Amino acid sequence: MLAAPVSWPDAAIPPASPLEDAAEASKTGFARLPWSLLRGDGEARLAAGAVTVRCLQRSDGSLPASDDEDELVAYVGRAY
Repeated sequence: MLAAPVSWPDAAIPPASPLEDAAEASKTGFARLPWSLLRGDGEARLAAGAVTVRCLQRSDGSLPASDDEDELVAYVGRAY
């Protein structure tokens, strides 16, 4: 029973790379992309297009202790 809800984000939220693809996908929903693409000015570039980071996770779905961890996944969506 747990497998379906746990796997839902991977099936319903498309991976996106580069940033432009994430911004486009966020117009109608959400996108996920490597946090490493947003470090530096990437997050500000998305925010300029009204897209913000909604969640930051490790690849196994757990929450990181810091945004400095390697291989984090960012979920982004349209800002209202």
